[in-house]
Amino acid sequence: MAENILQRKWIRWVSTGIVPAIMIVMFCLSAEEGDKSDSRSFPIGDAAMESGIFENSIFDGAKESYKEQGLPFWLFVQRLVRKTAHFLGYLLLGAALLVCVESWTGGRKLNGILSFLIGALYAASDEWHQSYIPGRSGRWEDVGIDAAGVAVGVLLTMLIVKLIRKHIAKKEGNIKQSYDRPDDSD
Repeated sequence: MAENILQRKWIRWVSTGIVPAIMIVMFCLSAEEGDKSDSRSFPIGDAAMESGIFENSIFDGAKESYKEQGLPFWLFVQRLVRKTAHFLGYLLLGAALLVCVESWTGGRKLNGILSFLIGALYAASDEWHQSYIPGRSGRWEDVGIDAAGVAVGVLLTMLIVKLIRKHIAKKEGNIKQSYDRPDDSD
């Protein structure tokens, strides 16, 4: 029972719906022109700046680098916000892909690799698509960030699924042991 936890029909159909839904949202966000896309990330970056988190000394190097280049530090913050959004979005896609692939194929050894490849190829195609949008560009750097997000999502999900399977197997073992014990009431 623990081995086939992801082969339940409802998990199969829900995950099969979630994967394209995530991809469609990403496609729509990538299709936004540069100004509209910026208007989504700027308030988040501004809030992060106002929070004081960037007053930490770990950002001194970035502050100095941007100052030397004659660039305002808020550009670094905006870039960090955008790259974090890329990473987290693709982490979610990687997790959903693994659940979906496993729900259809079972616990095969190559499911993680297949899920990663699908996610990384989608990231590359999304950046290619974005290169045709006014005010946007497709960057290999973003493909790398996206692929890293997919990899982390796949690996975290593999770990979580393994822990769940282990818990279920332990629980099933305890139940079986309780049936196997001799009755001490005699």
